Formats: sequence, structure tokens, C-alpha cells
Amino acid sequence: MGETDYSKSPKSRIPIVTISVEDEITILNKSLKRFENKYRMSSAKMLEKVSSGEEEDTPEVMKWMMDYHGLKHIHQTLTGGKHSTDSE
Repeated sequence: MGETDYSKSPKSRIPIVTISVEDEITILNKSLKRFENKYRMSSAKMLEKVSSGEEEDTPEVMKWMMDYHGLKHIHQTLTGGKHSTDSE
């Protein structure tokens, strides 16, 4: 059997970080709260405005919407398909 040549491996690797679902929910909730306070509207309302073209999808707003969709996905996964954040 041949030996593995690690000399050609990248010197820096992207670390894999794992966190609990509860921690991820906490992080996303804090992020959403910051955006909602800054823009003085709920995440659901911002999604409506972005979807209708009433609000521009800047990089910051896109980050907000990614966090919002991420949290909705987690809730959907944990509740078997029900969107608990849809009523916001």
C-alpha cells in the first residue's frame, strides 16, 4: 500500500464548527431582533416588502432574510412542517 502524501494538502483548512439547534435558534433570534429594531418592522413584514419590490434587497436585508428563512426552516423541521413564525 502507498502512503498518503500530505505535503500537497492545503496548509489552512476551514474549521468545522458544530453548535446545538438551541444555540442556532438563539443566534438567529438575536439577529432578527436587531434587524427588526433597526428597521422598526417584523421580519415577515420586511419579507413582504422585499417580495413586492417595495423594499430594496440590499446585502444587509438579504442577510436578514436569510436568517429569517433559516429560523423558519428550523421551526418547520422541528414541528414536522408547521411554520410557527408565519404569524409574525
